[in-house]
Amino acid sequence: PDDEILGERDGRKFVRGSFVRHVERAAAAKGLASSLRKEMRRPPDFRGLDARRNRITAQLRRLAVDLVEAKVVHELSQNFSAEAQSALIRFAQIAGRQNFGGRAAQKPAKMSQRHRRHRQEYLEAFEKCVGFIPCWVLT
Repeated sequence: PDDEILGERDGRKFVRGSFVRHVERAAAAKGLASSLRKEMRRPPDFRGLDARRNRITAQLRRLAVDLVEAKVVHELSQNFSAEAQSALIRFAQIAGRQNFGGRAAQKPAKMSQRHRRHRQEYLEAFEKCVGFIPCWVLT
């Protein structure tokens, strides 16, 4: 049907705009089909996908562990008295200053007066807080 493609105005013939849009859509569809065929011929990157899956799985595991730890700490802190919280915080501060895996562990030497004092503070803080820690946490 030439009526759908061509129009006439003032004795002159012209191509209708609807036909031009139809041809443009057909060309875009053909280009899309061509790129889809190319994509289908390319083999999938199984190694890359597997590496990505492994990274995400490891991240999920770490997040699950962190969540459980945070929940345990939160639940325990809700049940501790002010005295227990104070003792635990003091022990954590002292333990955080200690060098358990540094040079002292590699090269045994005599304990200085300062080392003995810090060790004694650590042991005293541990003795004060150990009674507040539930037995299932210590095992």
